Amino acid sequence: MGLEHLIGGLIASGSYGLPRQTNGIDIVADLRNVDLDAFCTSLEGEFYVDRESVLVSVSSGRPFNLIHLKGAFKFDFFPAAADGFSQSEPGRKRYLVSAMPGLENIRLPICSAEDTILSKLVWFRKDGEISDRQWHDILGIPGVQAMSLDHAYLAEWGPSLAWRICWHPVPIPVAPAKMLRTRLSTSASCAGVINPLRNSSSESPLACASP
Repeated sequence: MGLEHLIGGLIASGSYGLPRQTNGIDIVADLRNVDLDAFCTSLEGEFYVDRESVLVSVSSGRPFNLIHLKGAFKFDFFPAAADGFSQSEPGRKRYLVSAMPGLENIRLPICSAEDTILSKLVWFRKDGEISDRQWHDILGIPGVQAMSLDHAYLAEWGPSLAWRICWHPVPIPVAPAKMLRTRLSTSASCAGVINPLRNSSSESPLACASP
């Protein structure tokens, strides 16, 4: 159907950072001009599809899921938002070969490492900034990718998503404190800081530094 889409969530963060067990696949899809009836019909037979749920979810911008009948994989579809960041993500996707059991050797369109960090920060915020698992996923990407990330891109897009992300050429010392100050980079020549942008200046920053 020519559906513009990319894979994010744990598949993306695990591809770039620290893998975590999952049987769910998060798909961000541009469904604005898609014939949803034809979309649902094309999936019947291979997937469990709740047609009414799909129609209602897309009309309200909420996610919906499909279940692969043979492999029992759950595909969570997230309608792409209309903001500049969401609409620009597909242009930066990368193709990686899957090693997931049941999906081996399939070339998948994966959200870029930088966009995965930014998207997970958005969800971390929506969940109240208390999820250890989300934070683990976020930190794992720069922890593995280190200097291969586009730091300027992260610094550019961060503020529009209510986060300030900056990088420094030398380590900056920070005292460890769970969730408020957390190590992010393993590079001895670079350190990063993530601050949640808020109206109150009394908020403690999320900070990271290389050892």
